[in-house]
Amino acid sequence: MDASECYRDPEQVVSQGDIFETVPHIFLKDRPEHVALTMANKRAGRLVGEFVGPEPPNCGTEIIVPSPALVGYAVLLTHSCEVDKDKNHRVIALIRQMDRLNPDEKEAIRKNGKFACFHLPPLDGKLPESYIDFRRITTVGIGWLSITKRPAALSEAARQKMLLSMFLFFARLRLDHDVFSAIEAG
Repeated sequence: MDASECYRDPEQVVSQGDIFETVPHIFLKDRPEHVALTMANKRAGRLVGEFVGPEPPNCGTEIIVPSPALVGYAVLLTHSCEVDKDKNHRVIALIRQMDRLNPDEKEAIRKNGKFACFHLPPLDGKLPESYIDFRRITTVGIGWLSITKRPAALSEAARQKMLLSMFLFFARLRLDHDVFSAIEAG
């Protein structure tokens, strides 16, 4: 699929398949220990709480967890009909640039040979050649997305292919190739 078939301009209303810039993708690596924090207009202190002990916090407890975050492109996975129902959260997937991959990995992604990845062709001046990484899905507050540029959105055909790819990744199913033909035709 080339860029002209893959993308469209984003609409006024945010919808599934919209691509955002500079969105944080948080990933928790290790269980946090005592962490020293300095906050604006606050003195340095120790962040201690239930997460420091050997037992996990009680279910439903809100805690602060220091975590690395990769800021980058993201695609909105929350379905458009859910956007107006949940006023606080959106589900996004990380979009990774392909420039650091070796030629074999790039070719596998371009041919949809890696179930965890959905290829995105380059879009001049807006998005480098990339892929959606279904292994890195994050929930963000709408505040992050409201301040972030949307350089493009997936076309309807690309959005449907992305959803099918995501389904295949999570379900680990093989489907008859006629399914793909039907999506491409419609």
